[in-house]
Amino acid sequence: MLEIFDLAPKDRLIAQLLVSQGILKQEQLRQAMARTEESFFFSLAEVLIGSGTVSLAKVEALLTDYCRKLRLGELALAHGLITEEQLELALALQQSNDGRIGEIFVELHMATPLQIGQLLDYQRRCRVEAAVG
Repeated sequence: MLEIFDLAPKDRLIAQLLVSQGILKQEQLRQAMARTEESFFFSLAEVLIGSGTVSLAKVEALLTDYCRKLRLGELALAHGLITEEQLELALALQQSNDGRIGEIFVELHMATPLQIGQLLDYQRRCRVEAAVG
């Protein structure tokens, strides 16, 4: 059986957003993942939309909202640059020093300036796409 971590990153994100918002139940997710596994060509999102479990508009709205709120620390965590504990430490330092989280990651050798630049670029592109959508 397909596990959620076997999904493509975009499908994993969509599944997590739908479940966390209560739009999709765990059983519905399992069924859709089983159908995804049976079909070589369709992504989880395509299976969910095609089956009428969720609408394309709902998926787009969730992703747009996610992109508008996307924070650099969450991105660093999602990309495996930092651990949850490191994020908590950096956020505590940010709160006490009013610094930028990316600069704190670099100062603490959690990430390189290049990695932070790449994450900021990703965040910017996501927000631009959300604004256009």
